[in-house]
Amino acid sequence: MVWELPIRPVVAAAPARMPINVLLALPEYVTRNPKVPLFNLPASVNSLLGDWHRAVNVMNPKVWAPGWDSEQFLNFVYNAQPRPLSLPESAVAGLRASGFPGLPGTVEAEPHEVPKYTVVHFVGNFGLDHTFSRDFVTTQPIIASF
Repeated sequence: MVWELPIRPVVAAAPARMPINVLLALPEYVTRNPKVPLFNLPASVNSLLGDWHRAVNVMNPKVWAPGWDSEQFLNFVYNAQPRPLSLPESAVAGLRASGFPGLPGTVEAEPHEVPKYTVVHFVGNFGLDHTFSRDFVTTQPIIASF
């Protein structure tokens, strides 16, 4: 199920700049559950935009998955759906995100080193007080800007 949050994106009025930085956030409680279907963002970017080295000039995907070791991460990149048609080994080195923006202790200490993402695809729950309506979930905001 997908809920639209009634939050206006910070970048809504700003023109897009290339590459578009996209983060797929997979918390440990999600990656431990084998029943959760995981979307392979890097493979999708590669398939949609063609050659990897050209594709990352348009869309720069990163994956935050703190519960995975290197082997599990590689297994996801090369075997999760959709499977990549051809993804160079050199691509994997830059795919792993060092942390999740706004989560203490997960990103670089210097503010100018904290990555900025135009799109964050978060798989999981917010763990916040929320109320359900017919059309959306209302939550208390946790991070105003990524």
